[in-house]
Amino acid sequence: MNVAVIAEKENRGDDVLPGGFIELPSQAPVQQILFGLPHQTPWAAPARSCGLALQQTWTNLWLYQEGRYRIDAEVMQYRLTARAGLGKGIDVSAAVPVRYISGGILDGFVEAIHRGLGSGDASRDEFARDDYSFYVNSTGMRGDWTGDEGRLRGWTLGSVVLSTRVATPVFGRHMRGAVSLHAKLPTSLEDSYTGRQGIDVGVSASMMRSLGPIHAYVSAGAAYYGDRSLLGVPLAPWHFSLLWAVERHVPGSRHGWVTQMTIESKSADDFSQLSKNTFEVLTGYRYHVSDRTRVELGVAENLFYFDNTPDISFHLALSHDFGAR
Repeated sequence: MNVAVIAEKENRGDDVLPGGFIELPSQAPVQQILFGLPHQTPWAAPARSCGLALQQTWTNLWLYQEGRYRIDAEVMQYRLTARAGLGKGIDVSAAVPVRYISGGILDGFVEAIHRGLGSGDASRDEFARDDYSFYVNSTGMRGDWTGDEGRLRGWTLGSVVLSTRVATPVFGRHMRGAVSLHAKLPTSLEDSYTGRQGIDVGVSASMMRSLGPIHAYVSAGAAYYGDRSLLGVPLAPWHFSLLWAVERHVPGSRHGWVTQMTIESKSADDFSQLSKNTFEVLTGYRYHVSDRTRVELGVAENLFYFDNTPDISFHLALSHDFGAR
């Protein structure tokens, strides 16, 4: 489950335009360590404009498969994104994540939600609450476990993601589209457990279709991992991602509602539920503070497979545009 709280300021020159889907990459642990494909809304920043966005995401992780892995942690991630409009429907951006990893405090809250929904606790009750654990058995053989021994705890710098977005020609008044290229650079602090990751590249394309106050979005992308394994687990070299979203925003209104689902392809070639697709659903509310500033609140939940995605996240972002309108 993910919960998102976002405050953003973005300038597209028209305060009645919808705000788009929530640009929150997958919070699955492999995507956090390697490359979570950043879906981008189907328009570009205006020429001679620039902006900064600071996002905060608080994620509770519980991934457990007996004999294969136990990942129990909370991640507080701060993500600073800078974006500049180059003109002719092109913009560039750079995102830098900084993370604080600990045992956290949300386990009891998550267990209460699961009990209320009657969905079970995925063996959480077999271990101490708010504990920290990162152990992987890459071979499945008895005793063949590796653990980080707490080396991942505390503050760490993530990998920078660079993106270039090109708005496609508008197909009528009610349709918009964009194509984005992405590259993840191995700027994360090298760790003796996870090591230094390589360069990952990706491409994504997004589109919007408006029907009155209802705006439908789809964004599809693919990434190629520079790494062939992580912690001894063979990785799938190609990774695919799909986002569907529906937004209700009445022209001229300061309020909007967003529901979206992100589907990610398998991370590993053959490793328990890490070899299954991930499904993350988010429902959000958007408030336009002004024609340049907006606030978003949202709640998201993992679906179908619960041992390859996080249980709950809280997300907060604030952005400001310094450019021309």
